[in-house]
Parts: sequence; structure tokens; C-alpha cells
Amino acid sequence: MRMRYSEIFYSLQGEGRYCGVPSVFLRMFGCNFTCRGFSQSRDPKQWVAADQMPHMTQDLDGVTAISDLDVVEIGCDSSASWSKRFAHLSANEDVSTVAKRLVDVIGHEEIVDKDMNWRLPGGSEQTQGADIHLVITGGEPLLKGWQKCYGPLLRDPSIRGLRHLTFETNGTQSLESTFRDHLMSRGRDVDTNVHLTWSVSPKLSQSGEPSESAIQPDVLCDYSEVPNSSLVLKFVVRDAHDFEEAEGVVAAYRRAGVCVDEVFAMPEGALKQEYHQNRTRVAQLCMRFGFRFSPRLHVDLFGNRFGT
Repeated sequence: MRMRYSEIFYSLQGEGRYCGVPSVFLRMFGCNFTCRGFSQSRDPKQWVAADQMPHMTQDLDGVTAISDLDVVEIGCDSSASWSKRFAHLSANEDVSTVAKRLVDVIGHEEIVDKDMNWRLPGGSEQTQGADIHLVITGGEPLLKGWQKCYGPLLRDPSIRGLRHLTFETNGTQSLESTFRDHLMSRGRDVDTNVHLTWSVSPKLSQSGEPSESAIQPDVLCDYSEVPNSSLVLKFVVRDAHDFEEAEGVVAAYRRAGVCVDEVFAMPEGALKQEYHQNRTRVAQLCMRFGFRFSPRLHVDLFGNRFGT
């Protein structure tokens, strides 16, 4: 069983509920969306042609790894994790190798007890932030082809000691029966104590994805039924129009019975300049609409480069 991924790296979570928490990121390759409309006009007639989008015209001469690429200024800022143009830069490895890489990337020599792989040196259960989180992201990490890998991954001895797992998903992929069975029966597996967070980023109309594809309440209901899990929503927004649309989406989810723990709004802007232009306005709108504000901490700290 093999997993295709674009990146494994250790950083701080930059968004949402666990912003600032030391986390290992596994960025899976592939997505069912392209989100071409981000950072473009609301009028699709004014959009850059699909074959002229920045991720399609980037010069790949001399590029040997995803980390060599610049983040694009329009469209999806993680396009390198799903566009076939970058598939040759991704890794394709068996589950046990991926599990070992997840631990090795932390790189703390002070950790000698393998049961402490996912704990900061000197940390304890009572110390806030002592646990290192695992974030599986993308692309779209819940594509059907990848779900079969996660049970074996989470049962691998290298993952022993993990307490916090987050899936960053667009909320459109239903749970496959094998993976769902694994999640529902975790009390019999080694990951009994792992708390699972579904960090769902529903795509609003400005993304360019049609709402009938992007908003899937039944899928989120399925996520909500998983024991020892919580579900948070994180919308990418730029103005009041987006907030009003997001309100309607949240209401639709709740009418369907989705248990939503928290709702975040995050400023649109893959690059620092656009993000800084949007963040104060979005923060003010959060106070007006009652959403929680999520920064893009990695943009502030690192300029939103791959591997951060």
C-alpha cells in the first residue's frame, strides 16, 4: 500500500483552532477542485484563462522539489499538491516509510523514548501545547484512493503516542467503509486516545467551484458521527458578500444535523501583500458577523512558502 504526497514538514499550524501549535504536516497529492477563482474578480469572464494560470506557466527548469517552487498569486495556493504538472515532484512511498518520515522530520534528539515521539521535549500532559499534532492536508486528503491508507498509517508503531490528528478537507468526500470502520472502532486500536479534528474549508462561490459540488451537508454529518472527534469550519473570505454566503452555508449544515463546534473566517491572500490588505477588514467583519478570526500565521512568518 503506497501513498503519494507532495510534502512532509514540521512547522507551526498557521490556521484555525490550533493556530501556533507545533505540528507535522503530511500533504497528500491530488484534489477534486482547482479553486481557480481565488484572488480574481467575482466575474468569471475576467478570469485568467485556465491554461494561463500561474501554476500552469511556472518555469520548472531546475526545479527538483516542491520546496523549490514559489506560491502562486491567484488560484489555489497549494496547486503544486494536485496539478498533474507537478506529479513528478511528489513522492510515492509505502505506508511504513511515510510513518517513519513523519517522526523523523520532528528531529528532536532529546526524544529517546519511542512512546514520546509526539511530545515536545520536557512536555507533560498538563503542559499546554506539549503534544505535537499531526495534520493531514492536501490537495484533498480524503480522496477515496487515500482513505484506505490511513488505518494502517495510524496503526504503525511510529505513530504511537500521537494524541491530536487533524484532517484539513474541503468537506466533499464521504468516508469509505473501511476507513469509517477504523474510525468508529478506534477503541480496539493503538490510536485509542487520538482526538480527531475535521478542519473543513467549504469553498464559497469566489473559489470558482459550484455550490452544488462544494457544499455537501450529508458528508459532514458522516464526519460528525465519528467518536472522539470535533468539526470546525474555516471559510476563506474577502468581504461582506463572502460572510453572508458563509452564514447561509453554516445554516444549511446545521439544518442537516451537522455538529459544528466553531466557525472561522480567514482572509483571502496566498501572498503577504494581499493577505495584509484583507486581514483588518476581515477581522472587523468577524466582529460584525460573529465568526472567529483565523490568521494565516505561516504567511506572516514565512511568506507562505512550501514546507512551512
